[in-house]
Amino acid sequence: MQFKASQKLLYPNLSESKSNENVQSPNGEEEEQMPQESSRRLALEKELQKELNVKEGFEKFFSCELNPRAYNHKLMESTRQLFEDNKAKITYLKMQIDRLVIQEQSNGANFLSKSDAVVDDLLYRLHRETALTDGALNMLRTMKDSKKSEKNYKELHEAVIQAEEKIDLIRLALKKYMDILPSESPKRIQIRKEIDPRSNDSRFSPPASYGSSTYGDGTPKASTIPRHSVDHRRSGAPMPTLAVSGKLELNIHGVQDLIGDIPGRTNRGDLTSIAGGNSYSDLGKFKTTKNMQRQYSQNARGSLTDEVYAILRIDNHIVAQTDAKQPSKLCWNHKTSINLDRVRELEIEIYYRDHRSMCAFAVLKLGNLIEKQERKEST
Repeated sequence: MQFKASQKLLYPNLSESKSNENVQSPNGEEEEQMPQESSRRLALEKELQKELNVKEGFEKFFSCELNPRAYNHKLMESTRQLFEDNKAKITYLKMQIDRLVIQEQSNGANFLSKSDAVVDDLLYRLHRETALTDGALNMLRTMKDSKKSEKNYKELHEAVIQAEEKIDLIRLALKKYMDILPSESPKRIQIRKEIDPRSNDSRFSPPASYGSSTYGDGTPKASTIPRHSVDHRRSGAPMPTLAVSGKLELNIHGVQDLIGDIPGRTNRGDLTSIAGGNSYSDLGKFKTTKNMQRQYSQNARGSLTDEVYAILRIDNHIVAQTDAKQPSKLCWNHKTSINLDRVRELEIEIYYRDHRSMCAFAVLKLGNLIEKQERKEST
């Protein structure tokens, strides 16, 4: 998949000088680096506390019933601007503290090649989506005979389908990396154990409580997906990334080279039971928004269409969506602006407007945008 998007991250343009990045020297100067980082972090934390106290004062001032005769319009506008500058500085200081914490945590960590880092990230996401699916299925079985709202049931059902579709794509990506790695590579062996459904390891078998998750043809889809319901130690969480606050301006131009045939993907409209039988026989066609439902239902049971659309999520909440268009470099040209509050990742999902549904997704680590922008400004 080739995905093209341009982005501009806007964050406080403060007068404070940026901290110099520490470079480890071959003469053992790393031992002095940690105290310097800790000292810098303590100084930033003290400054942050001062700004938080100032913010509290502003909030008390604005919460009081002000006498309009005592404060003219110009003075109030100036005060509000100072308040906005104060909030911007707090955001900036928090980001700088987070950056130093991440640097401290990463000291001494083993260096990974780019491909190894990608594989580790994919394995982590595979386990996370698998755990999400198992948890949602357990909740669906619990809700099956209870009088819970149909809306909650549909949302859980949609979460299961979305996680299953991501698992399909993650497995394809892992297989691609497995095919290009040397045969003796430890990562290749690890990937094979993780994605091979024929593995005899009990960790990769569906749990006994999984139940009969079957589709219209009676074939259990989950039987092809390794389950990691207990042991996640082999794919611990990746290195933390910077939490970003500010305003993200994003232009999604288009998409190319999408996969056309997704192995094992079943028509969502044919889904008849996700938790051993229920009254919602057509839940597979529901999406999390009316627009998504409308775009999908037009072709759920009809012929294939190459039209695709993109959905942007933050913390699993939809923040933007494009129209459905034929894939090309400039098929969408969709501009959007997103306010961020300590956000680490932006997820972009690509959907076919037919039963193939999700065909690609990308995770944009927002902290990397900050670092790229700072490198550009320093050159």
